[in-house]
Amino acid sequence: MVLQHLTPLALALTALTTTACQGPDPQLGWLEGRWEMGSGFELWERSAENLLTAEHVRYGTDGAPDRVTERLTVEIGPERTTLTPELLDASGRPTQAPVVFELTDLGRSHAVFTNPEHGSPHTIGYRRDGPDKTTAWILIRNADGSESRVEFGKF
Repeated sequence: MVLQHLTPLALALTALTTTACQGPDPQLGWLEGRWEMGSGFELWERSAENLLTAEHVRYGTDGAPDRVTERLTVEIGPERTTLTPELLDASGRPTQAPVVFELTDLGRSHAVFTNPEHGSPHTIGYRRDGPDKTTAWILIRNADGSESRVEFGKF
C-alpha cells in the first residue's frame, strides 16, 4: 500500500487562490516549531533565510523518541518554492530518490505542494487550524483513478 511508504508530514500541505512565493515568505513561518502527532512528532526550523527543514521522529513502544523516519526541506526561491520529503530507513539513509513538490497555493494559514507526475501522493498540504494546531494532508491517486484525501492531525 502506498501509505506505508510515507510518513504523516510527507504525507506530507486548502486551497483559496494560487499565489507564487517570491523570496522568503513569513507566511510559512507558522510551520516552525514542534508538532505532535500520535505516532511521533515533527520539528520544523528555519535553517536559513530561504530554507525550512524538518525531521519526523517516530515514538518507540516505550513512548520515547525512537528514530527519524523522514527529513523534509522547504526551499524558498525567487521563481518557485519547493518541498522535498526524504524517507529514511532504520539507519537514517534515504530509501528512494527525493521527490520534489512545487508550492502551488499559499495563504496565511495553508500551503499546498503538488507534483502531478508523482503517483501517490501527488499533493501534500498543511493547514493551520489555530495557534497550536496544524493539519497535514495528502491526496493520493487510487487504482481506479479516483482520489483519496488522508489527514494527519498535528497538535
